[in-house]
Amino acid sequence: MKLKIRNSKLKTNSYDLKLIHDGEIWKSSYHIGVTEGSGGTQTDRSVGWEGNAVHSYNAQNVESIETSYAKDPADGKHWNLGFLRYDSNDALDKEYYGQTDFERAIDVAVFSKIKMGVKYRDHKRENVRLRSQTRTDLNWNLADYSFVAPSDFLSGIGTSGTLKSYAMTDLDKTRAAGDALSWQYDYLYDSNFAITEKILASYIKADIDADGMRGNLGVRLVETKQTTGAYVGPADAKVWQEEDKSYFDILPSINLAVDIEEDMILRFSAARVMTRPDYAAMTNATTYNTETRVGTGGNSNIDPYRATQFDVGYEWYFSDAGIFSSALFYKDLQSTLGENTQTETFDNVEIEISRPINGPAGTLKGIELGYQTELAEGFGIAANYTFVDGESKDLEGNDILIPGISEHTFNFSTYYENETYSGRISYNYRTGYDTGRAWPGYQDAYGQIDASFNYNINENITAVFEVINLTDEHTFSYQEEGVKQALTGVYKDGRRFMAGLRFSF
Repeated sequence: MKLKIRNSKLKTNSYDLKLIHDGEIWKSSYHIGVTEGSGGTQTDRSVGWEGNAVHSYNAQNVESIETSYAKDPADGKHWNLGFLRYDSNDALDKEYYGQTDFERAIDVAVFSKIKMGVKYRDHKRENVRLRSQTRTDLNWNLADYSFVAPSDFLSGIGTSGTLKSYAMTDLDKTRAAGDALSWQYDYLYDSNFAITEKILASYIKADIDADGMRGNLGVRLVETKQTTGAYVGPADAKVWQEEDKSYFDILPSINLAVDIEEDMILRFSAARVMTRPDYAAMTNATTYNTETRVGTGGNSNIDPYRATQFDVGYEWYFSDAGIFSSALFYKDLQSTLGENTQTETFDNVEIEISRPINGPAGTLKGIELGYQTELAEGFGIAANYTFVDGESKDLEGNDILIPGISEHTFNFSTYYENETYSGRISYNYRTGYDTGRAWPGYQDAYGQIDASFNYNINENITAVFEVINLTDEHTFSYQEEGVKQALTGVYKDGRRFMAGLRFSF
């Protein structure tokens, strides 16, 4: 049984200055700033309790794992301390940025305004991780550092055979005893990294304003230069290695709205888009656990997510508070982000390490439908539905799921509004989807009911009350789609109640 006891602290600073100038012809703005975040886990205590006992499990119930132990798991005397280790992790994230924009009215064909600008960003991310020696000589027994789980612990999770009553570590007592010991920290080379990213972007956009048609047409040019650094090499000869990478993207876009009738609009949009990976995914650094033998790492060769997308939509405003909308969309995915898990060796231990990779190309296409109307004075309903058909293949040519994509999503709301009160009850549902990660694997279908109520006390003050997950739904995840006996997680987030006051001036 392994757990973490952490002390964390974060600090953020942000400074921003923006100047706007309105000339007779040109309007311009000048924007500079710096943002910084630092901190992390000052003390990360890894505590491992060990005990040998004959046990068995039953995974036939698809929403529960039932276990049986020869020794009482609620009796701490059956568990001895296997190890205690202290880590620390300190991170720095800092960015300087500057931007200038210019715009003016024009009268050229269907174009009514032109806007252009340049933005520069200089971003730095650093991570320093230290690790202490591992203590295996303390001879602690869990009975001296534990308490029995509350009677309602994990209530509503699993079945009667699910383990819910076991000796739980007293965090304060364990923290105090561990902090009283002497610890020497070493540099954990594999988990340290640094990234600098310099981005220069420029754009030009023209607004379209013609009889019965409006929109914009533009292009953005983005140059990215990044340097990633991490320690590489055998355990006894680690060396700092930096790798440079640069890429250039041309990202055109167009958005049009055409009035078919006075109450009907046809919309069209097309764009090429690019999204960069997370910073931690762009280095060869690795975070791992030798006890659980799993970890995550980065990949300095990973490319951004890139796609070309098209949308065609129709809107019918059939009443003052009523709208029906539909849209067809298509995305051509040229570069996707996925994950690959392989066995790597750290500290002479074979560990399953998951690293990001660029997945194969694919497509997303589907339809969106929306409807909203007022049924009576102040009472109304709103509904949205989306269907997505995703296609992609792995390196062997087999059909695979595109991570994060549900085939069906649905939302239905009923609401009431007047000058003093407003309320809404909503149901949100999505079918299962692949997370793209070895853990948690496949996320099962999920739906929940939320509710909100607002009361305008006066023109400036509103009382707000919200309930999230009114029916106390659970979420389930499995190793892969269709293998529900291979449960990786059951989560009961519970009902959440929030109340507050909103001020406006």
